[in-house]
Amino acid sequence: MQSNFVHVIDDDDSLRNAIVLILQEAGYQVGSWAGAKSFLEESSDIDNSVILLDLQMPDLTGLGLISDLNQSNMNVQVVFISGHAAPSEVVAAFRQGAYDFLLKPFDMYTLLSSVEKAMQVIVTRANRKIITSESIDKFNTLTPREKLLFERLLSSGKIKDIAKQLDLAEITVKVYKAKILHKLGVSSQAELVLFSQSLNLTPTAG
Repeated sequence: MQSNFVHVIDDDDSLRNAIVLILQEAGYQVGSWAGAKSFLEESSDIDNSVILLDLQMPDLTGLGLISDLNQSNMNVQVVFISGHAAPSEVVAAFRQGAYDFLLKPFDMYTLLSSVEKAMQVIVTRANRKIITSESIDKFNTLTPREKLLFERLLSSGKIKDIAKQLDLAEITVKVYKAKILHKLGVSSQAELVLFSQSLNLTPTAG
């Protein structure tokens, strides 16, 4: 997945317009907003985006907006830009999950570097979500019996042990394992473990 959308939210028109121009020249798609409230009400491209956010705004503060975004569970990264901020406000911003905090006036190269790194986090998270979704779809093709064998393969991996635990013939376990590997699109025990990690599963004991 690739994403290159950046929202600039700042009530300083001249600075906001300058940032928008720099970002567009760098190849980003850019949304421009004079306030956080209008951004929430009118923007339809929030997910998978970087948000450059002024801390102090009249309608809704930057801290108020990032709190709302956190409740939405969207894949965003927030870089605060502020002319002045108390240490407690900076701490609060990072506690709310801000990626970076830049004090005005800042160098535009520093801004672009921060946006680029924040965008990399977004892409990584989005790709991980896609992989997890695909893995879940594959996992759900397994029958209940195959899911049981899947768990046993993770916890033990040894055909002989699994056959004894489930009172099955070793050849039966081998057939089940072959079917499971085929359905999940993996070809080895190591790949099976990696697949389970994409599901956030952990081997069960026994």
